[in-house]
Amino acid sequence: MKPDCRSDINLAVHNRPSILFMNIPHSLPRPEVAKLVPLEVAVQLQVVPLAMEDGVLTVAVASPDAFESIDALAEITGHKVFPVLSPPDQLEAALERLRALCYDEPSS
Repeated sequence: MKPDCRSDINLAVHNRPSILFMNIPHSLPRPEVAKLVPLEVAVQLQVVPLAMEDGVLTVAVASPDAFESIDALAEITGHKVFPVLSPPDQLEAALERLRALCYDEPSS
């Protein structure tokens, strides 16, 4: 007899932390928050830094399964990370704005 995996799946789905949804405003990311995440990291992990408040970095992600990316980002930045789910097209547009911010900054 095969084991019934449905109970394991239900348990995994119901024990999973919830993630909030957010449309990304065109005004984000702001330069002071954008510089907290290196561009290469943001592109690789598909995250966009949105806000920093009380030591918590809020980032947009396109997948609710981005837990490994969130853990990696927390380790890289040294900040607690709060993910919000955003539509993939908005995330890509925000990544383009992030690229523009990074390229517009003067070199040191």
